[in-house]
Amino acid sequence: YDDLSITAHAPILVYDSKETDDIGGNDNGLPDPGETCEMTITLRNDGSVGEIQVTADLISFDPYVTIIQSSSSYPDIPRGETGSSIIPYEFRVNQYCPEGHPITMFLQISGWGPYSTEDTFEVVIGQKPILFVDDDGGKSYEDYFLVALDSMGVGYDVWTHETQGTPPDSVLEPYRTVVWSTGADFGSLENPATLTATDRARLTTYLENGGKLFLSSQDLLYDNGLNTFVTDYLHVAGYIGERGIGSVAGVAGDTITDGMAFGLSYPFYNFSDYITPGAGAVGIFSRTGKTSPTLREGGFAQGGGDFSSGSGLIDYCALRYPAGGSATYQVVFFSFSFEAIPQAGADPNNSHMVLERILNWFGVKKPSPPSFMHGDANGDQILDLTDVLFLISYLYKGGYAPTPLDAGDANCDGEVDLTDILYLISYLYKGGPAPPC
Repeated sequence: YDDLSITAHAPILVYDSKETDDIGGNDNGLPDPGETCEMTITLRNDGSVGEIQVTADLISFDPYVTIIQSSSSYPDIPRGETGSSIIPYEFRVNQYCPEGHPITMFLQISGWGPYSTEDTFEVVIGQKPILFVDDDGGKSYEDYFLVALDSMGVGYDVWTHETQGTPPDSVLEPYRTVVWSTGADFGSLENPATLTATDRARLTTYLENGGKLFLSSQDLLYDNGLNTFVTDYLHVAGYIGERGIGSVAGVAGDTITDGMAFGLSYPFYNFSDYITPGAGAVGIFSRTGKTSPTLREGGFAQGGGDFSSGSGLIDYCALRYPAGGSATYQVVFFSFSFEAIPQAGADPNNSHMVLERILNWFGVKKPSPPSFMHGDANGDQILDLTDVLFLISYLYKGGYAPTPLDAGDANCDGEVDLTDILYLISYLYKGGPAPPC
């Protein structure tokens, strides 16, 4: 019998795809904060035989989502084929859920046999907030931005231009905001390192489709001059290059820079420029002090543009578009380096607050913390026996943790342990006190 072999055939059901309908929402096909959504889930059979009597339960422990319709049956699924839920699942997203927040969903799948398995997938809420494009020529200046983003607690992804090249339209399109930094990198008018022709084409498409761009680049104008992207999309009408700006002040009443004034300390050479805002744009930072202009490659390398007299005596070095009202897209452009703004200055005079106000103007807000009840371990907004069982599973059977973990802290002592189970039992069945926090 040494050569005896037995081949076992079995179904292998896995998550394949989903289709979301934001019923009663804004009808964009995305689950947004505050919306109730229906979701059709498709399963795939990767096994060697078909499966019948298929059902699946949808579960999530994320505090930002409530599952309303959690169960559905499926058609028979032959091997190598797919089948979609007959009854749509339904869930509600908390209105305070941050944009771009990923929610983990669990599918408990069962069928004839008996057969049971589990699979997971993610649902991203709303539009992804931020793509940060690190275009500093392979240096490490991105940390000035990422520390500020982390302080806001907003979600973001990083695209490294040096290794990944220009982000394609398919990458840019899902993001509400693009933050693009060129650091100290520069090239020339003949061979620009800051916003190549391909970069400009991709950003043009992104903005035409309603995007929001914050561009920090002290050398963009040195590399690009007043090309069509600079004049028509960044709304720069003129400039003087290499001005050595040493301190700036905001504009009284401006939605971003009101009350701001600070010195600048560059982690690289200071090649900052004066700019004249074009039609529809408004200056938001102006120079209040300057250093001696820095030598570039053995001489003063001036940009090719003539400084327009339209700005009067104000040496602007940042602008936003539109100045007021609404427009297809929004832009903030700094012709000095964001990296030079103090990181630790008193509010509002620090880089964290500058970036937060820019993003707020773009509609990207610091997320509110999720609401939860102490003792509501399974996050269904009800204190009952299921929370006791959930804590027992978590503490003693390797089950899922409460989200957030503090939701399992029924007695509010800062720990999640057996005493929380006993406290809930006392409250639910023995007339004991409710969770005290």
